[in-house]
Amino acid sequence: MTTEFELKLKMLHEQYGNLTLEERKAMKECLKKRYPLTFRKTENLKHDILRLETKRCQLELDPTHYQELAEVEKRVLEKKEAFFKLLNEVKQKESRR
Repeated sequence: MTTEFELKLKMLHEQYGNLTLEERKAMKECLKKRYPLTFRKTENLKHDILRLETKRCQLELDPTHYQELAEVEKRVLEKKEAFFKLLNEVKQKESRR
């Protein structure tokens, strides 16, 4: 894992905050019941993030693919930011109720 990637990932977590285990569980139930399309979108994003993370780990082991590793890390950060934004929007909608 490159240090730049680690720093950007930490910044994302600081920007959007971390949810506790209870908050995550409540958020998942809320998404399933009230926002089924958003729930599907979050599940697809999680799947994409997991797929890209495994590809990033494989590329990390082979130093000859540094350029491709940088591209995959960029895509991982974009997907994670989209995921956090989506969760943050739902959290704000629910706090208004």
